[in-house]
Amino acid sequence: MPNHDEQANTSTPSLKASIISLCQTFGATLQDTWRLASLEARLVGISLLLIIGLGIGIIFLILSAWLLGLAAWAAWLVASGWHWSSALLIMMGINLMLALGLLGIAFKYRQNLGFPATRRHFQNYSQE
Repeated sequence: MPNHDEQANTSTPSLKASIISLCQTFGATLQDTWRLASLEARLVGISLLLIIGLGIGIIFLILSAWLLGLAAWAAWLVASGWHWSSALLIMMGINLMLALGLLGIAFKYRQNLGFPATRRHFQNYSQE
């Protein structure tokens, strides 16, 4: 007749077996998580390339619509009796004014490229 200790050893796993099982489960979970992260990183890369490509296509379509709009306006000016060279100069002037406005906005945001808050933060540490 088996004693009570032998029955307890056969019915419950040992501490060593539990630790080994826990390590194997942890390793498998870590490997699955790494595989999921790598697949998602690949999907992110592909999606980013698609978004960039679509953005380039959108830029070309907006640019062509802008140029067609300027051409239509210039054609209207010519049809209204303006000389074609005057109409083209007006279109060029509009483009240059818009370009200068955008350049001014770019120069306004240029200061953010130097990490000003981070530099101030490090300067505060260096002064202490």
